[in-house]
Amino acid sequence: MKCVLFLAVSCILLVIADSANECKLGISCLNKGVCKMLGGKSKGTCFQGVCCKRGRKHSCSMFGGECQSKNITCKTLRKASQTCGKRKKCCVWVH
Repeated sequence: MKCVLFLAVSCILLVIADSANECKLGISCLNKGVCKMLGGKSKGTCFQGVCCKRGRKHSCSMFGGECQSKNITCKTLRKASQTCGKRKKCCVWVH
């Protein structure tokens, strides 16, 4: 009887561990609401909810900025500008 219980618990733990690795490398398994809150995109389902592909850490739009041409005068966010490409920068409009 103890052997059957041990096997059942082991199988359940293996299923949980396997389902936690359902998402591709670099994509987290998160609750659907948390994924939306972080500005991520759902890329399929997993054990906890959805495989959530989040944007870059210093995304321009995440800071309320817009990618604009480098010749425009504006308040610039340097780190966030890296996500805009070589010929653009991240502009934040101050009112």
